[in-house]
Amino acid sequence: MIPKKIKIGGMVYTVIFDKTIQRDRGAYGEACGNTLQIRLDDNYPSHIKETTFVHELIEAMNFVYPLKLIHDQILLLETALYQVIKDNPGIFNFEENNVDNE
Repeated sequence: MIPKKIKIGGMVYTVIFDKTIQRDRGAYGEACGNTLQIRLDDNYPSHIKETTFVHELIEAMNFVYPLKLIHDQILLLETALYQVIKDNPGIFNFEENNVDNE
């Protein structure tokens, strides 16, 4: 589930679902460090919104912490991080997440 707010480097970003981003801007989402908003197009299935959310998180981190990532690097990180999170559903449940137990 995508949160309504997320803190990145001490900044609290508000997540907004909007049905016009793809139509108006040709993108699934956008992150703005000036308005502290992450906007996601709400017209797409959950997995598209989730991977777009990961992408926009990386974009926001690139703004807050001047990482100097180029867009191709952000696209690769988006895909890699989303895959790891989806393939390891208990990744943030630290008590149950022990790969050595397999």
